[in-house]
Amino acid sequence: MAAGDDERPVRPGPKPGELVRDHRSDRIGVLMDVQGGRLYLRPPGGGVEWTADPGQVGPAGGPDPSGPV
Repeated sequence: MAAGDDERPVRPGPKPGELVRDHRSDRIGVLMDVQGGRLYLRPPGGGVEWTADPGQVGPAGGPDPSGPV
């Protein structure tokens, strides 16, 4: 077995402008920016921005990242 064969593929994080789900707050938001390891989200129709932990954010229609695999 070659080095690295047992590693899981790394999922790229969301990019600014993408619709994501913050599983901690159970809210959908548009990713506005990433700074200092925090994601800055805003409601799709506009409104007050909030911060989210990258480990708790996934695709808007995706499964909860802390749930069963």
